[in-house]
Amino acid sequence: HLTCGQETSNNITYFTNPGFPSPTSDVGECAIQIKKIAPEISQIRLDFLHFTLGQPNRLTGDCDSDVFIVGSGLVRDMRLCGSNSGHHMYFDVDDVNEPIVIYMKLSERNMFRLWEIKLPAFRPDDVEGSGDTVLVQMDETRDCNDRIMMPCDFEEFIM
Repeated sequence: HLTCGQETSNNITYFTNPGFPSPTSDVGECAIQIKKIAPEISQIRLDFLHFTLGQPNRLTGDCDSDVFIVGSGLVRDMRLCGSNSGHHMYFDVDDVNEPIVIYMKLSERNMFRLWEIKLPAFRPDDVEGSGDTVLVQMDETRDCNDRIMMPCDFEEFIM
């Protein structure tokens, strides 16, 4: 398991909050870096085994207090907040050569957060990968404005 400030080049890793399985109320940033173990790695699946952060702003839908960000420099960053335990999504890293940065930006004091995210990497021919698209799969409906946190009419969408 990795937590703040660590990096890996393993095919599967877990990103957890400091002190996991206990929740944390720390503020600040908590980042890890994942280096692809092979150039042909095309996707990283994010399995949100436990994922509870501050909820989005009720008026704007923005992640004002807490935000989870996945980025690589070449690909559009993905941002999440709220409760997403039990869900998963795919992040396309086919053309990415730099380390993938995964981090939490936590700004609200007196809030308890908990996360454990399993991060397996896939080659294009792996049967578990999502295919040619980066498909976000959820068990319930979510916001369709590039954020995954509030209800909308779609259960799947491409990032």
